[in-house]
Amino acid sequence: MGREIKIKNYISTPEGDALLEELDKHLTRIPVPAAQTGDILVFSVGWNGVPRHVGIKSELGIIHADERAKKVVEVNLGYLERLLVAAYRWCE
Repeated sequence: MGREIKIKNYISTPEGDALLEELDKHLTRIPVPAAQTGDILVFSVGWNGVPRHVGIKSELGIIHADERAKKVVEVNLGYLERLLVAAYRWCE
């Protein structure tokens, strides 16, 4: 079921649009307002505003790894909605 995606030279703090460029290779970019449950959402977080955080759109909002909580959580988009920069869909 699935396929393995290997990313070379991975760094935890991407530079520029590196994350978006890598996602563009493997997923289909869709308009953010068209995102549905199960789609991948990309956010610009941190001091430099670079896209570097992803989550899965859920019925409630988003499933993502919360750094402060140190666990995966499902939450309303809340403040993250203003940081949303791209959306992707897995298409076989």
